[in-house]
Amino acid sequence: MEHLTNKHYSDIFRTPKMLSFILFGVSLLVGYGLVLAVYRLLFHPLVKFPGPKLSAASYWYEFYYEIIQPGTWLWKIEKLHEQYGMS
Repeated sequence: MEHLTNKHYSDIFRTPKMLSFILFGVSLLVGYGLVLAVYRLLFHPLVKFPGPKLSAASYWYEFYYEIIQPGTWLWKIEKLHEQYGMS
């Protein structure tokens, strides 16, 4: 019986079984994201309110203005309210 100490831990992730498991997990995450985006854009109760579709579909819009351009989300919300109204 060969112990894991004789192998490199990185070799575990190179086996076809593990790679297919990782691919399956990534596929599930991507599929979940797509289903969630479709739900938010077409079936959510708040779909009747105007605004950017990217903002409605995910949190990446807010992430961009909070993390990539720190502190500008508040001002972006104000501009969006001017553009789309205060519905």
